Amino acid sequence: MPNLEVKCSKELEHLFLENDGELLRKLHALLQGHQSLDPVTEEPKNTMLRNRVATTLTPWTFCIVGDEPGPSKRVSVNFALGDKPDRKGPLGDRLRKDLGLDLEDIIVNHLSEKYKMEEGREYTMVSETREVNRHHYNDKPRKKAPVRAKNIEPNPKPDKPAFEMPPGAINTHCHVNSNGMTPFPWSDDRKYDPAFAPWRKLEELDTFLGFSGEVIVAATCHGTDNSFMLNALKKSKGRALGVAFVEKTISDQELTDLDRAGVRGVRYSYVKRLTNPPPPEEMVAMANRIKRLKDEGPLKNVWHIDLYCEAADLKDLESHVKAIPVPVVFDHMAVPNIDKGVSDPEFQRYLQLFRDKKDCYAKVTCPERLTGSGKPEDWSKVLPFARALAEEFPDRVITGTDWPHPNMKEGQMPNDGELLNRWIWEVAGKNSGTLKRIVVDNPRRLFNFS
Repeated sequence: MPNLEVKCSKELEHLFLENDGELLRKLHALLQGHQSLDPVTEEPKNTMLRNRVATTLTPWTFCIVGDEPGPSKRVSVNFALGDKPDRKGPLGDRLRKDLGLDLEDIIVNHLSEKYKMEEGREYTMVSETREVNRHHYNDKPRKKAPVRAKNIEPNPKPDKPAFEMPPGAINTHCHVNSNGMTPFPWSDDRKYDPAFAPWRKLEELDTFLGFSGEVIVAATCHGTDNSFMLNALKKSKGRALGVAFVEKTISDQELTDLDRAGVRGVRYSYVKRLTNPPPPEEMVAMANRIKRLKDEGPLKNVWHIDLYCEAADLKDLESHVKAIPVPVVFDHMAVPNIDKGVSDPEFQRYLQLFRDKKDCYAKVTCPERLTGSGKPEDWSKVLPFARALAEEFPDRVITGTDWPHPNMKEGQMPNDGELLNRWIWEVAGKNSGTLKRIVVDNPRRLFNFS
């Protein structure tokens, strides 16, 4: 029978036992009530583990840490399968890391709220890995999770498209976000908590809008864990392709596996408020790797570098972009400063980069992000930038919705139907032929949609 072992110094034992084991029962309740996200239904469900671990208080064992001559004032939470101490680590790590079950936080909050005891002052929480190696004790308090902004939900009632979307249209910039539940946790390094945006909602919305396919771009909130995006590609049954965040240490085999799963590019973000940017040399090295893998055969499809940067970043990134031997796709037109107009030297630098590197592509997206407004009447300020690109480089512009519109504040969240009617249709000059080139021909050629 699995055991949950709470270990502490003798002088702290009463804090766990008093009031009929109130603190132990809090830990027990967290285990019993834990939920995870079902990959098939994309709905929360009770975690199977609740049927295996601590379904009653009976199998729990209370132990005393006796590793030092005197009272240590230390607390640790460990997990053991019966009397097999060698199984402590794997199960404990699964609960803490894979399931996001932080039982230690329950203890810290309880001792703080009820007894005004501060971790690091009156006692120290000892993690399981440090418990195994007793020479690596560190009496500093554990790092506390930073307070992160919570994204608002996208508009649930999109307007009906006022024009007919051509068959085969591709939404080339959209995201899927989990709700943070296992097995699709958010990154610990994320700068925001995203709105829940599963594949089923994206598919329903895009079908209503007239799109026939999607390019799902990995969101920064998931870091380099692409599992939720890959789950969406699997559920799409060939309708959607993906763009991934990856570690520089990813193996060739892992890249090949991503290619089979429907990934067609690697994303790099140099927007410092959203992520911690890698050195540009890392981006160039990855581009050379995927070019080599395509030439040698493991990658069956042409990949690209998806680059999220702002106009001011181009001065430092320009030489690196030119050194990339595969197509480069810029998110949101490299975020121009619309107040400075198309004559701004930074936007002119961007246009010149397109002239110099013939396989640069622009996503003419996110007028709401560039204006900070969800009102379509404000989006006209962005049209000159989109049209400058569409007119000079007609075969290298694509577009999309950016659903679920991460990091938009109240008053900035757009209506996705209005994005079609008052932005994409306007960018196309209300011309069906131009629209088809932007939403069908260009993206299907670039991403090699079947």
